[in-house]
Amino acid sequence: MQIWLKPYVVMCMLGLLCASVDAQEPEQTNRPDKFVVGTILHNPPYVTENPSAGIDLDSVRAIMAYAGVEVEFLHAPIARVEKLLESGAVDAMTTFKSQEGVCANSNVFGYWHDGVVVPRGSTQKIQSLADLESLKVGMFPGAERVLAPQLSPYLDRMGSKVTIFSAPLVLRMLRYNRIDAYIGDYWSLEYAQQNDLEFKEQPRLFDIALKLPPTPRSLCVRDPQRLAEFNRGLDAAQAAGVLEEILASYRPGLMD
Repeated sequence: MQIWLKPYVVMCMLGLLCASVDAQEPEQTNRPDKFVVGTILHNPPYVTENPSAGIDLDSVRAIMAYAGVEVEFLHAPIARVEKLLESGAVDAMTTFKSQEGVCANSNVFGYWHDGVVVPRGSTQKIQSLADLESLKVGMFPGAERVLAPQLSPYLDRMGSKVTIFSAPLVLRMLRYNRIDAYIGDYWSLEYAQQNDLEFKEQPRLFDIALKLPPTPRSLCVRDPQRLAEFNRGLDAAQAAGVLEEILASYRPGLMD
């Protein structure tokens, strides 16, 4: 035995007889590329944290799956997300507008639904934003920037303005008539009333007095190749009805 052992060892070290050894090594599998998307903090039904989900995030994840790309989401306040995108810490961000020179917007993958909401049974007659004159109006954070074209002519005429940071808090303020009206996403309020333990068993707390044009949602992407992949995946997801299924999963039994 010893006569044959030493030559075998030498030859294996030279790589001449090691094929059987290599064959025992596990095969390397190609894992999907990771694509890091910056997005806002908790704002159901569009964005939820821990785990990252919601209409927007589930849609982005499903769309990029058509390109075999794994999506990782990073949540932060919107101003912070914009800085992360500028620095390259994230590859893209969910948004309603493009950041010129930093990224380019994808085709629209969804919409947010802003409007003017009033307490249930309110006697305020609101048929346009002009009718908010002298009223105490709540708004979502950044509303004056996001809805600037619609709101700018009327902001100075409002009696007072207050920023409200969550849908459940909006419902409380409407319930106790602490605001006369709220400008923000009524899908978020519907979701909060249907799912928040404090409100789900109560009668509807609000009426939608005025619907504004839906705000389109896009992905602003740094890399043109990734942008093309997203748009192709979006076409495929729409054709397959995937995005409609996602919407239906978050908005069952819509309120009247």
